[in-house]
Amino acid sequence: MKILIAQLQQQDPMNPMSNEAMVTQMSAIRDMEMNYTLTQALQQMTNEQRFAGAAGLIGKYVSGVVEDGDGDETTLEGVVTGVRFTEKGKAILELDTGAQLPLEKMTAVQAEIPVDGDETEASLASKLIQQARSKSGTSNANPLGSLASFGLQNTNGLNLGVTLG
Repeated sequence: MKILIAQLQQQDPMNPMSNEAMVTQMSAIRDMEMNYTLTQALQQMTNEQRFAGAAGLIGKYVSGVVEDGDGDETTLEGVVTGVRFTEKGKAILELDTGAQLPLEKMTAVQAEIPVDGDETEASLASKLIQQARSKSGTSNANPLGSLASFGLQNTNGLNLGVTLG
């Protein structure tokens, strides 16, 4: 509207803009505004979907290959305990091992968490909760709020559900 008002103020009074030209310009400006609004809404929806997809990995056992500064490849694996996003919008998975795995470097996701031969599901869940508490810097019984919930299943089909919060 500001553009149209400025144009009307600056036009030659002896040769004014036709009504058709004004309507055409208003229509073009409205179309640009609608396109901008639609683009913003789609961008917001995309960001929300990326966040939901990354957050859905919390409690899952993941692995991936990353390169260090020398170009050597290292396999990182562990249970996802958190997700954060960089300033550029890239998702970083925080693992129970303390490692950080960029989402685009992830190569596998497993619903089952490998359990050592003599380790029980209860001891594994306890270990994961302790690691989450140490990462958050609290001994609070509610280290992650009501955001963390995950289930474990071993190779024998035994299930264990854990909700922190």
